[in-house]
Amino acid sequence: MKTLLVALNAKYVQSNLAVRTLRTACLDYNLECEIYESNVNEQLSTHLEAIVSSNPDIIGFSCYIWNISQVSYIGNK
Repeated sequence: MKTLLVALNAKYVQSNLAVRTLRTACLDYNLECEIYESNVNEQLSTHLEAIVSSNPDIIGFSCYIWNISQVSYIGNK
């Protein structure tokens, strides 16, 4: 089962520690886990294409006030 952890950061210079911590925990249990990290300034279609092309079984989103509208949109697609 493949898990994709998605982080849409506010800026290009940020890194999302939450998805990295969760990925490390998954690796401790030999679970297949990848990270997709981008920012809220990218086109939503770019995010959707990257997520779909990863072909995950499970998608986890890191949600914050600056990305909740984009996450909600993507989650409903």
